[in-house]
Amino acid sequence: MPLEGEAARKTYTGHRAIARGVWIARHEILGENYIQKTYAPAGREDAIAFAEPRLLNELDHPYITPLREAQFDPDRPGHVTIVMRFYPGGSVHSAMEAGHHFSVGTAIGILKNAAEALAYLHVTKGYVHRDIKPKPVSTDQ
Repeated sequence: MPLEGEAARKTYTGHRAIARGVWIARHEILGENYIQKTYAPAGREDAIAFAEPRLLNELDHPYITPLREAQFDPDRPGHVTIVMRFYPGGSVHSAMEAGHHFSVGTAIGILKNAAEALAYLHVTKGYVHRDIKPKPVSTDQ
């Protein structure tokens, strides 16, 4: 269940699902859109998934989306909802699916930024991101 706020006056409105357990919602007080992700931390309470909001809150890097908020989901015991900034430009994957072709220089820049963020996580913070994967580009036309 996405975060909403008080019953009489909603903080988050206009929820639009973009993936399983992930929504775009408008924060009515701040006047911006945010991404909400709700998940059930696996395993014990001290599992890395349970610590994800704390770990995200420690990060400070220009190529890592900052954490805005984290709450226990009141409707689903054991679930956590995290809120992060929404970037309306879309993803590289979406651009490629729409037929956009990146120049070699732009592609190198994108990869450089991703590598810098991963190096920050690994070298500076001692974390290993366990979910880096490319999305397949459809060849159907």
